[in-house]
Order: sequence, then C-alpha cells, then structure tokens
Amino acid sequence: MQQEVLKTKFGKQYFSADFSHLPDFLSFKWEGFIPEREEALKGMQITLDMVMKNKVTAILNDNTEGSGPWPITPEDAHKWLKSLETVNLKKLAHVVAEQVFGAMSAKMLEEHEGELTVKYFKTREEAITWLKE
Repeated sequence: MQQEVLKTKFGKQYFSADFSHLPDFLSFKWEGFIPEREEALKGMQITLDMVMKNKVTAILNDNTEGSGPWPITPEDAHKWLKSLETVNLKKLAHVVAEQVFGAMSAKMLEEHEGELTVKYFKTREEAITWLKE
C-alpha cells in the first residue's frame, strides 16, 4: 500500500494519504493537533495534487483522530474546495472528530456551494459506503 505522510516540525505525524482505495477514491487522514497554518495548507495541497494525479472524483477526509481546530481560515477552506472542484472532484466524505473543535472546523466546509458534494459522517464505514454509490 502506497502512503504519503506529513509530520509537524516537532516530528509528530499529522497527515497521511492512503492510496489503497484506488481507483474508487483516495483517503486522507488528519491526526493530532496541527499548530501551524502552513502545515494544514501543505496537507490540503497534497490532496489537490493527488486528486489531479490519480484522476479520482471522490475522496475520504478523515478527521476522527484530529484534536483542536484547523489552523486555517474559512477563505482557505473555500479556496481548497473550489480547487478540488476544478480538477473534477465530485464527492468529499468528511468523517468528523467527536470533539467540539474538530466538528466546528468541519463546519467551514459545510457552506460550500458548487458541483462538489460534501457530506459528513460519524464513521469511515458510512463514508466509504456513500463514496462507492
């Protein structure tokens, strides 16, 4: 299984890209606390690059092991979603962390309007089922 991993400047893994679900979709996982905006943006850029490279139309964005709020602005989130849309992404399944800050950060994605459908799930299994429909 191919995987790409990002670590904070302190050596803690915070992002991984999993290619095992290809050609159906890509899976991205966010973990722990991401202290720097640049770190979050780097992971977001990797998602965009991987969607373009693999020509997938669906992704799973798993934030169940994340803690704290995303260190990005609503403008960053909307720009990312628009970029994903321009490379033909049609479905984004977002598995939301149970803790309050993760859920609040996910709300930024909820306000997106466009061709890309963003849905929220409590479990990976529910998200995967939807992505394969």
